[in-house]
Amino acid sequence: TLTLALTHLSQFGSMWAEPDRDALVFSMREVRDAVVRGPKSRHAQALRLRDKIKNARNTVEIFTWNRVAERTQRAVELVTSQPAPAPAIRLGWVSSWGIRCGVSSYSEYMTAAIQPGDANSHHFALHVLAPIHDITEREDPKFVERCWQRGGIKPQRDLIRRAMALDLDAVVIQYHWSFFSANVLVDTVRALVGAGIAVFLDMHNTRGGPEEIAEDYNLIHGLSRVSRILLH
Repeated sequence: TLTLALTHLSQFGSMWAEPDRDALVFSMREVRDAVVRGPKSRHAQALRLRDKIKNARNTVEIFTWNRVAERTQRAVELVTSQPAPAPAIRLGWVSSWGIRCGVSSYSEYMTAAIQPGDANSHHFALHVLAPIHDITEREDPKFVERCWQRGGIKPQRDLIRRAMALDLDAVVIQYHWSFFSANVLVDTVRALVGAGIAVFLDMHNTRGGPEEIAEDYNLIHGLSRVSRILLH
């Protein structure tokens, strides 16, 4: 509170501030508490140490050998109960390849995304099974194998053996009438299916097929074994 100053000074209006005892006590206590209980005070350090000891005690109680073993077992059971990533499908692709041919160009286009190193190659392990003796326009990539004869009149035994050796899950046959006879086709299909390999047939130039083909019971029965027939 401002009051007239009672000093030896005689100037008019000379005043001083009379201290408020209660306010002074409050302010001094605030200073004391800031020093004693501040973030760097011994009191604060003691509180932090107390909390650390409490947390350590809780941790020790939780992470006993038995409880850790139980938690580990539950974690293993949780992981093993989840569906695992499906392994890559081992896919055989029977077709001409690397030559000036519509079927060859079509096959290269259709497999572009699953060839090694491409977008979906982690889902498929591609094996192209191509005819031997073709004069190619460039060197074959590593995923191309040549194992069957054009114009064959017997089942493609080398193709069948290779498909089984590769343990293929499925085979896509790009079939053109000029590749080999329809009877060779169905005999090859029967052998692959009998070996547990799913077969998908993509037929080209169907208008150019033999006229009697629709009445060939052996062909109809053989083609009934494939998983899917596509017409291109």
